[in-house]
Amino acid sequence: MFSRIRELCKSTLCKSTKKFLTQQKGGIAIMTGLTILSLVILFGLAIDTARVAYVETKLAHAVSAAAIAGAKYKTEDAAANVQKVFDANFPPGIQGTARVNPTMTITENGDRVRISAQTTMPTAFGKIIGIDTLPVRSVAEGLRELGGLEIAMVFDVSGLTGFREIIPNMQTAAKNFVDIIYQSDKVTNGRAVSITPYGGVVNVGNSHTSWVHNVVSPDAPFIVSSFPTGEPWQGCVANRKDPLEESEAPPTVERWPVHYARSTVYPAIDGGTWPPMHNGKWDNDWSVDSNGDVIQETTIRDGPGANGYVTIGPNRSCPPAILPLTADPVAIKNYIDNQIFTVYGSGTFSNLGMGWGWRTISPNFDGLWTGGAPIKAYDAPNNLKVLIILLNDGNRWLDGPFPQQGDPTAYGRLEDGKLGTTNLNFTKYEIEVRTEELCNKIKAQGVFIYTVSLMVDDLATRELYGRCASDPTAYHNINGADELEGAYENIAEDILLRVRRTI
Repeated sequence: MFSRIRELCKSTLCKSTKKFLTQQKGGIAIMTGLTILSLVILFGLAIDTARVAYVETKLAHAVSAAAIAGAKYKTEDAAANVQKVFDANFPPGIQGTARVNPTMTITENGDRVRISAQTTMPTAFGKIIGIDTLPVRSVAEGLRELGGLEIAMVFDVSGLTGFREIIPNMQTAAKNFVDIIYQSDKVTNGRAVSITPYGGVVNVGNSHTSWVHNVVSPDAPFIVSSFPTGEPWQGCVANRKDPLEESEAPPTVERWPVHYARSTVYPAIDGGTWPPMHNGKWDNDWSVDSNGDVIQETTIRDGPGANGYVTIGPNRSCPPAILPLTADPVAIKNYIDNQIFTVYGSGTFSNLGMGWGWRTISPNFDGLWTGGAPIKAYDAPNNLKVLIILLNDGNRWLDGPFPQQGDPTAYGRLEDGKLGTTNLNFTKYEIEVRTEELCNKIKAQGVFIYTVSLMVDDLATRELYGRCASDPTAYHNINGADELEGAYENIAEDILLRVRRTI
């Protein structure tokens, strides 16, 4: 500040005032008046100097933010985004300054972007001594280089996404997210994304037969060979014993039972003893013909007013298989287009989705996913692991128009009591307890969690997702599917900020 004042006091008026005051001539009254005038001038100059310091701080912040934007976007998009970000942080009119157009320079090899900006600030008191404006300038550089990124995207694809026609918005938001994450002139090495669709069960892929029990037992009443030849096991798994289901323990520690939805035809073909009811129509009526093909005996919708039909059979409720960590953005977007769809006849078990999303980026599963990219250690340098989970509406067990009570899920049916209760309302509480337990375990490993709740009315569920997020700003509660794209864009931007190095 004092250097600014000294600079301003190089003016003729300051020098004349100083010279006059040193002369031992004139009346006391004149000297007193000029002394007061000098003090007023110095006080005014101090105010102008403080204003300049404030403008310099704002300008430096805007230039730094613009450098991040310039480093993040492709060359052809960088200039427009630099200006947009700069204007957001340094709008025209700050302390009387005009609109500033920052200058962007990218180095020849494309590794570094330099942002410079300068303007002038009109003085309030400096005009008294002939100084109308003061210069302000700032410079920042950003490295056009991302650190490593491993991102697990987890999507609720249960029947409610069909009721509300959410899937198209979900696909658009997810593909836009991928475009932002991969938007760079640099080679895309070091970035990989996995996608885990979930409902009441999760599909690990039917190539992973070594992950599931291969001997019939009380804990695994059905195995891969139990499925009809015409409808083999698709890859969905049931739950492991507590506490293994809420862990990243690999199958070498404990295998999973296969998910097998028993037939409700009476008499059941697979050992069931369902009593006849409603003219023998239940919610998973299937049989097998002489060729081993599954015959759907009863066709049902997923509840009154549902947009789609339940897929009846031993793989009932099974969603698309997980996409393991994949570095190729084209392959990721193709998966989103073709493998993200509503699974009717399924509940919403966010603990299952979160658990399997975690396993796609857990080093305990490195080399286990078929065709997946290598998974780095938690403490790998310059690498960020991220998990993003979307919940639509809330955790619940959707009931179809026919018995049994509750859809077949990874925990069997509601009356099986594998969640410690046979009360439909209590299952929601138990799922949320397990989800929070998983959140804490995942965050303890250094994974950054973003959570998105879509049209969730339940306050307890929203609070859970808020606690689950690694940061209050990492939780997004949105009220409509049309807001998904904006939420995922914000998440993508935030992820890039966390791995982008700015100097």
